[in-house]
Amino acid sequence: MQTLLFGSEGDQRAALHAALEARGHDVVATGDEDVAWDAYRRVRPSLILVALGADGLALCTRLRAVPDQSPMIVAVVPED
Repeated sequence: MQTLLFGSEGDQRAALHAALEARGHDVVATGDEDVAWDAYRRVRPSLILVALGADGLALCTRLRAVPDQSPMIVAVVPED
């Protein structure tokens, strides 16, 4: 499953990245909103995990504005 992992601190993001890959996900992980947006447009992931914060909310707003997007699951998680 194509998965986009956005936000969280580097160590937390790396741990989530490793856990998802161990379960068969093809993961793109970043803490940068513009990189995440580019990855979304390129990969069109089925699962998006977003850390709640200003950048996470901005990314979710951008995702919601995409017309005719394919179905996806967006999970928003606390940034702590």
